Amino acid sequence: MPYSIPDRTYVENGVLEYCQQHDILLTAYTPVHHRMTNTNQVLQSIARAHGITPAQVSLAWLVAQPRVITIPMSANPQHQAENFQAGDIVLDAAEMEQLSRLF
Repeated sequence: MPYSIPDRTYVENGVLEYCQQHDILLTAYTPVHHRMTNTNQVLQSIARAHGITPAQVSLAWLVAQPRVITIPMSANPQHQAENFQAGDIVLDAAEMEQLSRLF
């Protein structure tokens, strides 16, 4: 299902909460919206603070949530490596909250 920082349909309609309560993994498809990540000041600021890309911030935000996994797509080897590294990025509670309230 599509789930990303700007696409919160599954939060708003309760699907994410249901999955978390019933120990079901939610797979976030289309997790990175490059137009949004490349222009959003909050994402860019957090990325600069960690020395990472805005796309990595987006992925880290998703995988930090309970019962959420993601499958970003890329044919670019550099982006593939960055996507993989995003799983090791730790955002603090303030950053997670800031990202959760973006849209």
